[in-house]
Amino acid sequence: RDALLKCRFLKNELSKKETVEEVVDEIYLHCDYVEPFVPSSASDPSNFFACLYRLFVLRCTEEELQILLDHPDSPFIRVAGFLYVRFGLDPDCFWDYLGRNILDETEFSPTLDRKKKYSISEFLERLLTRDKFYDIKLPPLPRYVRDKINVFLRDIESHRERQKKNKKRMDKFRPGSEAWVLFGGAWKKCVIQKVDDEYNERILCDVKIDGKIEKPDIPLGFVNTEKVEPKSRSRSRE
Repeated sequence: RDALLKCRFLKNELSKKETVEEVVDEIYLHCDYVEPFVPSSASDPSNFFACLYRLFVLRCTEEELQILLDHPDSPFIRVAGFLYVRFGLDPDCFWDYLGRNILDETEFSPTLDRKKKYSISEFLERLLTRDKFYDIKLPPLPRYVRDKINVFLRDIESHRERQKKNKKRMDKFRPGSEAWVLFGGAWKKCVIQKVDDEYNERILCDVKIDGKIEKPDIPLGFVNTEKVEPKSRSRSRE
């Protein structure tokens, strides 16, 4: 924190910004990587982390946070939202905010090395399963939160592949179509209520399970036209 408070970008520019919208503009204009420190230094905060700090000072409202998480103009703005959730909010609500983006195929370069790209999905997987963000220690996740998240992450490559296949047959995912959805660690029969395909990299479905449980914003890779059988796990004999 002391290093952040001494950061010239924070003192000279960000300290004058009194709204979240103004900080978002600064991220768009002045941030092109998400590392906490300037690449040539181990102690000088990056513009991105100075912006993230300013967001915490201003305290995002629920509406402002949703704008960050879904911002169409820059993945760096969205990453600021993801980190705001991971560093600052109650772990109980992590999946509510981040789950809808966990299969997002949007690619970006988190560092200045433009050849090194990650999808939003890969970035979030790391953010939810690792103890550090680069060299910054992340708040620990309670065991029950890890267990809840791991229901979706343990076979995430299968979900990513399923999403790619599903995108090639979107006619099967119309409102009113019967399908199966990953819910509570098991595949449940459901009816698709709505499909949000505004962004091709992140297609979401609203579903109704057992005719009564409504679940919005389910990533397409967690929905299938047929029941998905669990993978058999081999046991080694002792």
